[in-house]
Amino acid sequence: MPSVAPSGERARSGSQTFSLAAVFSASFGVGLIFGFQPPLMALVLERGGASSFEIGAVTSISTVAVMLCGPLYPRAIARLGLRPAIILGIVVSTAMMLVMPWLPGFAGWLVLRFITGCALGLEWIASETWLNRLSTDQSRLARAAPTVMVAALIAGLVESAYVSLLPVFALLRGLDEQHSLVLVTVFLAGNVILQLPIGRLGDRLGRQRVLRLCAVVCVIGPILLSAVMGIAWLVWPLLLTWGGTMYGFYTQGIALLGESYPAAEFADANTVFVVVYCAGGIVGPSLGGLAMDYWSPNGLLVFLSAAPLLLGASLLRRERDV
Repeated sequence: MPSVAPSGERARSGSQTFSLAAVFSASFGVGLIFGFQPPLMALVLERGGASSFEIGAVTSISTVAVMLCGPLYPRAIARLGLRPAIILGIVVSTAMMLVMPWLPGFAGWLVLRFITGCALGLEWIASETWLNRLSTDQSRLARAAPTVMVAALIAGLVESAYVSLLPVFALLRGLDEQHSLVLVTVFLAGNVILQLPIGRLGDRLGRQRVLRLCAVVCVIGPILLSAVMGIAWLVWPLLLTWGGTMYGFYTQGIALLGESYPAAEFADANTVFVVVYCAGGIVGPSLGGLAMDYWSPNGLLVFLSAAPLLLGASLLRRERDV
């Protein structure tokens, strides 16, 4: 006879499934705002005559806000609770998006993006803390913090540089604005679609091994992009795969963080992880832009290919030390 789970166990399972769905939805919302807003805002501001400095300031100010508010998040989450903190972040960030059409231009958007960053950071850290508390993995053996922080830094560097500068790269390669934004959309779609398969690979093969695989793909991806640019049936699968594996730095880094710290310490550790990720996000577009200025437009691809080598070197060094 097939076994029947007790009603209490089924209820816990259903509650955990609902909680996971809520957490993934919140994380998806954060990804949409952080991922899709910058290239769209950059094009709107450029059409309005904004300078490159103003465009860069508006697109990066939300990341600065997360870093500045970083020390406040653990205390706020402890006081509010995980679910209220996530709801507050969603409500405030949504309100800021609705207000944006009424305050167009540099000054208004700078303020609104800063407030949005503060709210999204709260939602971001609370949702990831909740997700790690739902994890059934009880192993807390290995302290992988150095590798985790390198993964956070590289994820922020490369992802922010790509999302911010790919439209410019595509325009320089002869594509129009619409097709340039499509490339960013396909790349970000890979972030969403491939995280479940990458997570399952991490469960089966180990997080650090999967991080090495992601690093290899992210070193090769920019090299291939230059060769297949403009060939849709080749460039779209490449961007999907590259986008997913690049964001795998972040998701697998968070998973390693959850394995490295007990639940009581995770909110603080997660805040540091996010701050490091945001630091990479602030520096990435500037370094990528300098690379493009030095060698236009392929300097961006050189930067995007070289940065993951740092993660690969860190993983190999750790493997030798172990």
